[in-house]
Amino acid sequence: MVGGEESRDTTLDAVVRVGACSGVFVTPTALLTSAHCVEATPKSAASADREYAIETCTAHPDGITAAHDLAVCRVTSPASSFFKMNLNPAEKAATSATLAGFGQPRALAREPPRLRSIDVEVTHDGSAFIAGTSARTACRGDSGGPVLRGAPGAYEVVGLIRGPTGAICASPTEWTPLFANSLWLTSTLEPRARAANGAERSVSASLVLPLVVIVATLAWLIRQRLRTR
Repeated sequence: MVGGEESRDTTLDAVVRVGACSGVFVTPTALLTSAHCVEATPKSAASADREYAIETCTAHPDGITAAHDLAVCRVTSPASSFFKMNLNPAEKAATSATLAGFGQPRALAREPPRLRSIDVEVTHDGSAFIAGTSARTACRGDSGGPVLRGAPGAYEVVGLIRGPTGAICASPTEWTPLFANSLWLTSTLEPRARAANGAERSVSASLVLPLVVIVATLAWLIRQRLRTR
């Protein structure tokens, strides 16, 4: 993250490394990253102090384009932190945001991945969503990282970093908005939640039925005992 500051607190714990890119948890077991980062499914995602095995990744079906460069990856163990998605189209009018990722601090750097963030101005020219300047922008390894709105401790994800608009690490950043992909995101994320809820209902039903049988049996035994007196 060119011009960014290294994160030294827990407000960005939901941001992770995903292969050579970045990503962000939006539920305890699902993270978002760029579709171009998962053409080969990465094996794991990692925060500053924890690693998560990736189970599956699903890229947007419309291909790797600026408008739809998104993927949902599932992990096998829950994350301790995640950010809410903001799918409100009104975010198109936003003028500022925070970028976060594990990218390099400058074009020729070869440093170990470190989480950095930067506050930038954002614009929308009718066809593209742009963030930052040539001196304050995303760099190699930041693709898939979140574009955040709100204050630390109350961040919401409004988009994902896609890549440079020109020279790598030396031009403003193009990003993919979430609100333009809200139907795909909700339909991709919801089936697992519905399955979990269905499993809970099945467990409840499996517990209720034996209880009903026990109660009915006890009632019958009591009636039989009363008749023999």
